[in-house]
Amino acid sequence: MNAVPLSAHCTQAPPIEPICGMATFYFDLVGDLAASDVFGLECPSVQAARQHARLVANRTAVENPQLVREGNYVSVRNARGYEVYRVPISRQRGDRA
Repeated sequence: MNAVPLSAHCTQAPPIEPICGMATFYFDLVGDLAASDVFGLECPSVQAARQHARLVANRTAVENPQLVREGNYVSVRNARGYEVYRVPISRQRGDRA
């Protein structure tokens, strides 16, 4: 799977100290192609993390259409490891493979 570019709302997590006012979220692929996010992204809000998860799910669907099926999704975890959101891997209307 190709790397997914960061959305305008999130930046790559700094290695040592978090940016004030930002929280780290982790975007895992769950299902047929499981992958854990070990680096995370700094996002200003849960809403921004949700938006990024939708972009990741959509891009994954476009680049890997075989993963568009029930049970495959992007899970968003907060810094404590709790899932705060999940979005199925699916294409948005109008997207092309």
